Amino acid sequence: MKIDYKILWLDDKAKTITDDGYNIEIESYLKELYFEPHITLTKNEKEFFDNLTDDYDLILTDYHLEDGNNRNGDVIIKEVRDKSIFTEIMFYSAKGDVVDTNKLDRITFVDTSRNKGDHYDTVIDKAKDLIDLTVKKF
Repeated sequence: MKIDYKILWLDDKAKTITDDGYNIEIESYLKELYFEPHITLTKNEKEFFDNLTDDYDLILTDYHLEDGNNRNGDVIIKEVRDKSIFTEIMFYSAKGDVVDTNKLDRITFVDTSRNKGDHYDTVIDKAKDLIDLTVKKF
C-alpha cells in the first residue's frame, strides 16, 4: 500500500514544466520515497482556487504570475491562509524582487535570480528538500 502525496502547483508557464518533465521528476522522486504522487498543475488563479483544498501536502507557486493572472503569488497565498489552509508553501522567482514573504506562515522562498543553473532545476531541488521536510513530519 502506498500513501498519497498531493501537490498543488501554480505557474503561468505550466507548459514549460510539463514539456521539460519537471513534474515527472517530482513524481519520480516521490515514488522513490514510496508515495503515490498526485500533482495538480495549474496555470492561473481560477484553476488554482478551483482545485484548492486542505488535502494537499505541498503548494508550489511562482511569485511573478503573468498570462491570465491579475495578482502575484504572495496575494494568492494570503487568500489561501485566509481560508485556514496551512499547507507548506514554496514560492520561487527568477526575478528576485520578492518582498514581505517573511510575514506569511510556513513559507519557503527560493530566489533563482542569482543562480547560474537552470531556474526550474533549482526549483525542483528545493521542492525535493521541502518534500523531505514534510515527510519527516509524518
